[in-house]
Amino acid sequence: MAWRRLRRPGAVVLIVASAAVVILFIVGSVLGRAVLNASEPAYGATFSRPYAQFLGLDWRAAYIASLDDLGLRRLRLPAYWEDIEPTPGQYDFSDLDWQVAEASKRGVSVIISVGIKQPRWPECHLPSWAAGRGETEIQRRALTMIAAVVEHYRFEKAISVWQVENEPLLPFGVCPKPDPEFLRSEVAEVRALDRRPVLIQDAGEFSTWFKTARDADILGVSLYRED
Repeated sequence: MAWRRLRRPGAVVLIVASAAVVILFIVGSVLGRAVLNASEPAYGATFSRPYAQFLGLDWRAAYIASLDDLGLRRLRLPAYWEDIEPTPGQYDFSDLDWQVAEASKRGVSVIISVGIKQPRWPECHLPSWAAGRGETEIQRRALTMIAAVVEHYRFEKAISVWQVENEPLLPFGVCPKPDPEFLRSEVAEVRALDRRPVLIQDAGEFSTWFKTARDADILGVSLYRED
């Protein structure tokens, strides 16, 4: 096909604009078909033992009611650092073990969330003994803790996905400064120990998602709606 040189700038602008419209139409058509062909959403929930206690609930009773009365079959359980390593190098998985075991009895698919930043305020749940330690030391110990969690649960069939951190690159909460390189180190640690997919949850309103999506097998997006 022969191309004729266009000498009028207006004609060039018109052609570029027309091409952009065509591209948008094609992309819109593809995305539209993807949405139309998508299956119905599968709902689940996050259960936070500390938050249940904050609300004054018997957390074990609330957990069983969530599984049995609400019929939850997809569940996210945060592995709060302050709970599972109350003393340096000494791990206590008893509460989380109980939650995983009860979920497993009912055929619930579980996501275990590991890392420094987890659901619920203050976002970053460092143990008290970590206060005053430098960033490098905290990150080193966090990687050791993550490895301990994955090794403890890697043979548990109820666990379908590992979540690494929660909105890790969003500067929010009582947290260290976001560190993309450390996030990659955490993901690498999990992948070195287990082959299940890695989920990273990003902020829906304050992020472009690119930095987290490139390191994740599954991208989670937080969405807050107000009627």
